[in-house]
Parts: sequence; C-alpha cells; structure tokens
Amino acid sequence: MAATSFAYKPELVSEYNVSEIEVLQPEISKAYYGVFDNDIREQEFVINSDEGFNLYANFLLPVNDNSLMDKRMTMQVYESENLLVELSGVKHEWTEFFEPFGYDTYLMGPEFEKPVGPGLYRIVLSLDEDVEIKNTDKVSYSVAIGKIEDFGWQETLDTYRLIPQIKTQIFDKSGVDFVLSPLGGFLVVIMLLAGFIFGYLLKFIYGLCGVAAACGIQKNGRVWRGLAAVGLLILSLFFGFSKIGFFLSGVVLFESIKGFCFVRFLKK
Repeated sequence: MAATSFAYKPELVSEYNVSEIEVLQPEISKAYYGVFDNDIREQEFVINSDEGFNLYANFLLPVNDNSLMDKRMTMQVYESENLLVELSGVKHEWTEFFEPFGYDTYLMGPEFEKPVGPGLYRIVLSLDEDVEIKNTDKVSYSVAIGKIEDFGWQETLDTYRLIPQIKTQIFDKSGVDFVLSPLGGFLVVIMLLAGFIFGYLLKFIYGLCGVAAACGIQKNGRVWRGLAAVGLLILSLFFGFSKIGFFLSGVVLFESIKGFCFVRFLKK
C-alpha cells in the first residue's frame, strides 16, 4: 500500500514545534512529514484513546537528492511503558514507489498494525545512534498513522495549503513540480477559471452601472496584459504556489482576451 498517497491528510511536524505530537483520531489516515538533523533526532506521536481502535503506523523516506536518505531509523510502538514492537529500518527491505497525486517518490519502510484496547500509546521514530549528521545535513521522513480515509472540504483546503510547504521543506522542490500532479494541476486550472469568471462578473456589474464603454483596451494593451497574466502565473508557481496569484492571473487574462479594463475605470 502506498501509505503516503494524499488520501492521507498531510501534516507538517514543523508546524507543531514540539517533540510530542498528540494524535486525536488515530484511525483517520494522516501522514506526518518532518526532518531529522543534528539537533532533532527523535519524534514522538501520542495517542490517548478511551475506546479500542485499530492501531496502524509505518514510516517512509521521501526521495530527496538533498537528503541523506539514511535508512538507519527505528520506530518503537508502546502501550503505556510496555514496548509492543520495534521496527528497524536497517533490517527492512525497502521498496520504492511513485505517488502520483503529490508527484513524489518514496521508499516505504516497515509497518505495524494491530487492534488494541483503550489506553495510552506512543509511536516513537528516531535515528539510530550510529548515524552521524553534519550541520548542513538532514534526513527527511514521513510517518503514516491510521488507515481510514476521511477527507472533507476543510481537510482538502488544508492539504492544498500544506503541500507547497512539504514540497519545499521535505522534497526541496518548487511549486512547478507540484503542478505536474493531478492535485496541483487541478488547483491551478480551477483558480485561473475562478479569476476569469470573476472578470465576467465584474464586467456585468460595470455594464449595469453604464461604464462598459469607458473600459476598452486597444491591441497593445491586450498584449501587455497577456504578458502580465503569464508573469503572474510563473511567479505564483515558483514562489509559494500562490492560489491568490493564480486567481489574479485569471482576472488579468480576462482583461487581455476581452479587452475590458477594470483598473482604468477605478482610476476615473
């Protein structure tokens, strides 16, 4: 199973900024992305459940040319203070897989699954003691917890917010790479269309106000606005995968194609 497909809601460990992360819904699929370096060599995930549940966890290495890609990691799963299992990355036969929705490649490490009762559970991922990391080195990782896919609108919006950050922090890639994926490409197209439709709406409102005739753009103005729309699109791709930038690009593209200038009206 490709555990970090974006059916797993992504979470960035750096956003929590704590060594212990509380997992509130342990059966709902989430993928936690983080980085080990010279200062941080361990991350703990805590589950405190009042009822029994199916405990699933595994860890993976996001393939990154700038990461050490060191497989010398160990995941320990505890029930309170009792060790349930110790999963060694060194002893595991890692398999590579490509995740199309995020357009990324992973090495899949060991996994653990077991029905458990109510109680306190801890999942601890750590670098092995013999791993030496220099100040400029890092090891990107992902920990998947839970198997039930439960994506609503809020989770989808949060996923779009986090993926560009994950691309930058975990994979050292830009938004241009994300646009090659179904998720990224869909978002760009939707935001461009939204901007274009917004342009139609504004033109309709201006028409009701009787100012449409004062807002025409000549050929040179259309060309410049077309170039501006392309420039906005490129900047939005390379700098933060900006959804607002895609939207504004759609609005300017509407001006270019329809020859209708909103800014000139505002100046009057």
